[in-house]
Amino acid sequence: MIEGALSPGSACLPCRARKTKCDGKQPVCGRCKRLAKSCFFERDPPRPLTQRLQDRILTLEEEIAAIQHQAEPITFPDTFLRHQLFSRRIPHSNAPSLLPIFPLSSLKSGPSGIRFPDHAESHPLEAYGSVIPRSVVEKLLREWDPAQEMPPILSDYLVRLFLPHRIQFYFRVDVSSLLKDIHRPQSDSRCIHPALLNAMYLVACSIAGGDMSSYEAVFLPRVRKHMQQCLAFADRLLHFMWASILLGLFYTRAGRTLEAYSTISATVRFAIGCGVDSKGEREHVSAILPPVMDKMDSRERASIWGAIYLLDRTLCCIANLPSSLPPAAVEHVHRLAFGQEWIVSLELSLPPISSCHGHALYLAL
Repeated sequence: MIEGALSPGSACLPCRARKTKCDGKQPVCGRCKRLAKSCFFERDPPRPLTQRLQDRILTLEEEIAAIQHQAEPITFPDTFLRHQLFSRRIPHSNAPSLLPIFPLSSLKSGPSGIRFPDHAESHPLEAYGSVIPRSVVEKLLREWDPAQEMPPILSDYLVRLFLPHRIQFYFRVDVSSLLKDIHRPQSDSRCIHPALLNAMYLVACSIAGGDMSSYEAVFLPRVRKHMQQCLAFADRLLHFMWASILLGLFYTRAGRTLEAYSTISATVRFAIGCGVDSKGEREHVSAILPPVMDKMDSRERASIWGAIYLLDRTLCCIANLPSSLPPAAVEHVHRLAFGQEWIVSLELSLPPISSCHGHALYLAL
């Protein structure tokens, strides 16, 4: 600063208005005293622009952090969905010793490639009927090095721990094929992409609670990394969409509503770009996905679009955010579920999703 120069805001108001030199002496500066003018100063001189901008940045960062760490959603009047989506993770002290697990005995033909003992057992007092001791899964998790490939037995258990809860996550697939495909080598085009596998591991640990919930920090970055790889190589994009749906519902259950909304919004745009919403009805459908091979493939794509629709409507109810779905896509889903006459009475409105509404859509898609 030049010697003798005043700091910004130190001159009196009359001199500043006339843009004349002021010595800043108070209560009357030299110029106003010499000219017998009234002289007055600002009580609180303005802070430098840089300091004001820095303060504003700090304020905005605090507001963003508060939004990201909000513990609960804004409003959620539907008690059915509140129970389904926001059953918080089980505390360590209340974690049950037995976990429900999908029984292999319920399959018509057992999954191929399984060469390890199955610790699952029937339990007449448990609601699901087939359970596995929590200690077995937690021991395998502790022995596993995340930097190494996951042992097949642990992968099998985590997927089967997720499957009893698949309806809550809108995950409608052929379970027998899924359990076969998780054990195929990655060189096989029918194997499950790591993005979807890690998404199922993430959900399984989140639902199980207790010590297993600490592994969310392991699987969440793996889901994101493999989803990026899935997009980069256009590899098994249907699995990418399933992983996005599971990730969005994981965020929703954790109260991370904005992350869930961002995830499902991107998934909606991607699914529409791939033509998943049209079921072959739209002309010039993107060639990103391979053509539909059979009824099972067609049914899976319809299930993906139905799950995307349900998650989008759920988030609209939770956070009062606008739907990411275009009206034409919503009409298509409603037409499949309720028929053309119901669409006419709908008049392009989007009613809040309820338990009956969601169940009807799930069965129709």
